[in-house]
Amino acid sequence: VLGMTPIRAGMTMLPMSLMIMVAAPLSGRLTDKIGARWILAGGLGLMSGGIDWPLTAIRLKLADGKWIGETVWTNPQTPMFMSSPVLIDRTIYGLTVRSRGQFVAVDAASGKTLWNTQGREGQNASIMGSASWLVASTTEGNLVVARANPQKYEEVRRYQIAQSAVWAHPAITGSSIIVKDVDKVICWSF
Repeated sequence: VLGMTPIRAGMTMLPMSLMIMVAAPLSGRLTDKIGARWILAGGLGLMSGGIDWPLTAIRLKLADGKWIGETVWTNPQTPMFMSSPVLIDRTIYGLTVRSRGQFVAVDAASGKTLWNTQGREGQNASIMGSASWLVASTTEGNLVVARANPQKYEEVRRYQIAQSAVWAHPAITGSSIIVKDVDKVICWSF
């Protein structure tokens, strides 16, 4: 779909795997130190409070031997609860919860919203991208193909890929897309 080789597709997914590799041992150590109750309570609190939290860029830096997070910018118009945005060049593409789901483009350096769609796209979206393409799977069972254009939203094609909600991230293979909806796994070939 995106013209990626298997190696390139794997490299595209690598950042999430690296985050898990870093977070898993740290959360285990923290659980041993302070107990699971506090970690679970904190995580649930962040998740429930994050529904309307603004999109925020944070720079990590070492100060006096401790890592601290410094807010670079916030954009209150684009909370992205339960969606997976992508960064392509200097633009963040995602789905905000505003207006029952709007695709948005945000400048990664300033946090300024570059464009957004009308809305009603879905509750969340799993978004994948390459240098020139975006592919978004929405909770409404749509697969949206658009150009990665920071100037304007350019939808190329929209496919109905499931009859019920799609929450899981789709898997793209050489010539097919595998999707999991509420009760089945679907393989679309092209």
